[in-house]
Amino acid sequence: MNDVKRPIEIVSYINYNFSRCKEVVILAENKRKVGRPAEDNPKRSPVTIRLTSNDYSRLKEYSERHSKTMTQVIMEGIEMVYSKG
Repeated sequence: MNDVKRPIEIVSYINYNFSRCKEVVILAENKRKVGRPAEDNPKRSPVTIRLTSNDYSRLKEYSERHSKTMTQVIMEGIEMVYSKG
């Protein structure tokens, strides 16, 4: 039999012989999630703002000049407001 261990779905458990029950459980436990790793503090609250074309241009130019995203620049501004108290 092939030595490659591959994840299986729990539904496939029914098709296995009960003598192999332990192997099925181990394979199911080793199944990894795919995709990006979970963040410690996920950002789940979107905020939308409306800017004049002049303000948008200034924000875009500043972010490009400092090699940051517009979100990073806005977050820095929020931190500045919080630090003033």
